[in-house]
Formats: sequence, C-alpha cells, structure tokens
Amino acid sequence: TEAEMQKYMLDLQAKSRQFKTKAEQLKVYKREAATLNRTVDVLRSRHPDIDTFDAEMKKEEGVLGLQEAKEKLEKISSNKATVDAKKERTLAEVSELVKKIQKSLDEKKGTMGPQIKRLREVRRAHEDFQKEYESKKALHNNTF
Repeated sequence: TEAEMQKYMLDLQAKSRQFKTKAEQLKVYKREAATLNRTVDVLRSRHPDIDTFDAEMKKEEGVLGLQEAKEKLEKISSNKATVDAKKERTLAEVSELVKKIQKSLDEKKGTMGPQIKRLREVRRAHEDFQKEYESKKALHNNTF
C-alpha cells in the first residue's frame, strides 16, 4: 500500500542519513589513524628502538610503576568480579535449595497434620488413663 511505501521510504532515508554520518566518522578516524601512523614512523626514524626509549622515559617520569599498579588493580578487579559472580550463583543455588526444602517441609506438614492431631488426642487419652491408673494404684496400695 501507499502508506507502507511512504514508511519504507522514510526508513530508507533515515538509514541513508545514518550511513552518511557513520561513513564521515569512519573517514575522520582513518585520517586520524594515518596521522598517528606517520607520527610513529617519524619517532621511529629519530630513535630506532622507540619501545626501549618509551620505557626509559616512563621509568624516569615514574609512570611505569603507575601503569603496573593500574594493571594489577584491573586484574584484581576482574578477579573480584569473577568471585562475586560465583558467590551470586552459589547464593542463588542455596536459595533455590532452601525453597525446595521449605516446600518439601510444608508438604510433609500437610500430610502429617492429621496424624499429629490424632497423636495429640492419643497422648491426652494416655495421660488421662495414666492419672486414673495412678490414683487407683494409690488407692489400692493404701488399702493394704
């Protein structure tokens, strides 16, 4: 239909604008990368062992220790995140287990409820019978 066609055309125009924007950004990034590569080449031509030179400069400025500390901190943070995730999973498993146990306990209480009620009645009857027995026993013992 015509409405669907217009919607399709609008979507197509929006995607076209988005494509042009992204293409322009890509050109900017490529130019920046080229500039950076040229800068690296110039620096390497001035000092062939640029990596050693960079490490020496960092060492002189005290940046090397900072970088190592940062890397250790990131590693510790990553390990902590892993441990926290394991704790979360374990806690979820334990919680699920507790729910299952509680459900099982509730079911057993439900099935045993009438039996428990009957047991209480029998215990009361037994207590009454025991009292009667004790009183008759005492009476019997007093008569002799």
